[in-house]
Amino acid sequence: MPSQPNNGGLRGLTREQAAARFEADGPNELPSAKPRSFLAIAWEVLREPMILLLVAAGVIYLVLGEPRDSLVLLISIFAILGIDLISKTKRNARGRHCDIFPAPVRCWLEVVSKRESQVGR
Repeated sequence: MPSQPNNGGLRGLTREQAAARFEADGPNELPSAKPRSFLAIAWEVLREPMILLLVAAGVIYLVLGEPRDSLVLLISIFAILGIDLISKTKRNARGRHCDIFPAPVRCWLEVVSKRESQVGR
């Protein structure tokens, strides 16, 4: 009689139970997120509280202070907005794993998906 592996007394599902769960719940997959449009990402970036605060400070400084200093502040803010927008657009293009998993898991998933795509060639 073959010995059973020692799994600490834990038992998995039987084939019948697994088939019933598959019928009821579908495959064991993460839900896929719809890719967001460029405008949706831009709107999200513009609604961040810190960005709104900095833009408001720049506008107030433009009205009450030195226009040159205010323009430097506002140009810096828009440069940061551009970098943030590019970063979020690239992350959106990489796929659904970016918002669900922490960074180490994302890196592992990206490596695995690259390997799988190369094997399929």
